[in-house]
Amino acid sequence: MKKTLLILLTIILIFSCKHELEKPTWDVDLLAPLLHSQMSINDILTDSNTILNEDRDGFITLVFQEKFTGINLDTLISVADTLDATKIVLDSITFNDISIIEISRLGELLGPLGRIAFPHLDTMNIPDLPGIIQGKNISVDASEHFESMTFHKGYLRIDLYNGLPTELANVDVSLVDANNNNNTIASFNFQSIPSMSHVTDSVFLGGMSINKDLIAILHNADVLASSGPVIINHWDAIFFKIEIIDIGLTEATTIFPEQQVAEIIKEHPFNLGSA
Repeated sequence: MKKTLLILLTIILIFSCKHELEKPTWDVDLLAPLLHSQMSINDILTDSNTILNEDRDGFITLVFQEKFTGINLDTLISVADTLDATKIVLDSITFNDISIIEISRLGELLGPLGRIAFPHLDTMNIPDLPGIIQGKNISVDASEHFESMTFHKGYLRIDLYNGLPTELANVDVSLVDANNNNNTIASFNFQSIPSMSHVTDSVFLGGMSINKDLIAILHNADVLASSGPVIINHWDAIFFKIEIIDIGLTEATTIFPEQQVAEIIKEHPFNLGSA
């Protein structure tokens, strides 16, 4: 009995002293890299929208560019069609007065026989010479000013200057349109034009049309006797000054002076849609 109890105590003692082995752990204040490699900025710039700029001091600037949106302006703003017609009447256009001067010299007016009867630079008394100047055509070229004109207002004014050494009387002049079957534009009659003086007359042009090629016809001019001997100078002349003034046109082929003919200010609404 005692032997059995001793054996039992011995077994209990052995098993009660047995322990499981503990796993060891520790903390170390030490960091070590797991990987080692190199990477440059160019390796970072894989996006084609990023631009690398380096200045003279070595500073690097990264610029990122990207299109914000593909919407065009015309998809945001709708402008209504504004095609209008503006009518400009010729009456609103300023046209300068026209002045044309033509000269008919004494030697031309006398003709061959007259130049024989009255030699150049001779001094003589001039008798009354009725109708000595008849049917003389004087070309008036207005092409510098216009090709054609149709008037609703305006005046044709003629100014005759007698540069001859004696008085003229019963002077009949007409202005015709050479491009329109010599249609008469205006006729003038002057009873007397003293030496070294001028006379003026005018006609209304409203409703009339004229072209650039005009002819002044001196139908008749009487030469009155001189008051004494005078020098016959074939270069003395009658001056024809033709003016078109206060012009108002309904139709014209011409070069108008530079000017502002219209100013139109309009407001346009913009439809911004859903912008």
